Amino acid sequence: MFINKDFFNNTYLGLAVKNVFIAIVIIVVLVIGSLTFIHFYTQHGNIRTVPKIKGKSIDEGIALLQKSDLKVEIIDSLYLKERQLGEIIEQNPAPSTIVKPGRCVYLIVNRSTVKKVKVPNVIDMSLRQAKAYLKSLGFEIERVDYGKSAYRNLIIGLKYNNKTLEPETKIPNASKIVLVAGNGLNNEKDGFPYVVGLDYHTATLIIHSSDYTLGDVHFDTPPVGGKHKYTVYKQHPEVSDTIQRGKPIDLWLTKATELSDSESDMKYGNGFDVDDDLKEENEDIEEFF
Repeated sequence: MFINKDFFNNTYLGLAVKNVFIAIVIIVVLVIGSLTFIHFYTQHGNIRTVPKIKGKSIDEGIALLQKSDLKVEIIDSLYLKERQLGEIIEQNPAPSTIVKPGRCVYLIVNRSTVKKVKVPNVIDMSLRQAKAYLKSLGFEIERVDYGKSAYRNLIIGLKYNNKTLEPETKIPNASKIVLVAGNGLNNEKDGFPYVVGLDYHTATLIIHSSDYTLGDVHFDTPPVGGKHKYTVYKQHPEVSDTIQRGKPIDLWLTKATELSDSESDMKYGNGFDVDDDLKEENEDIEEFF
């Protein structure tokens, strides 16, 4: 028995049945197409495990992620001196996380290069001040060397990588710097003070800070007012071979001519007498500056 085609085209019941059938076919096609699309889009059953790349170099970490069909993006970089340059510090997602292929892994890395900064000029600064200043800028003090200078613990030079470092030179941040300070002595080997050419006040401070004592003091002309106006032109002994540590050193002084009375008063103060300061013979010479 065959159904007349006119039934589907010319009757209400036939048209209704026809439209319902077409709608069912369309729905079935859409459902099957959607399920197929979702299956391929989500890669159902296709997963990846995020490898551990924290602590590895950037190049090594990227290679491992690409091998696992994962993408990578560096979102931040910083400098940690205790970590290797170019080391991966953090990763997200964490290691062993299950993800889909193509997932992006975000990284925080240590810088591959170190920022360079200028070394400030600390020449003629006291050792204590120079240390504090350089440390506040992030530098490290490797050690303190001493060189010949009439002024003890006054900075006379800088070194970096065993080479003389000029002020304002750029070096890597947080580098180790060697400070060269004056020893206040002429004989560096055995620590004997040589004070010829120095004013009376500085000479006496250096002698006492070097564990020697002040012996006889001879003035060409009797001092009137402060003794700071006198300069040492002779000392005995001149070398340490003839004197033991702690023994006295004799001085001969002449009145300084390079400073006028007004300039001298501005430097040391009117009526200043250094004999009062000898009570503090253990005070560090750098306090004088």
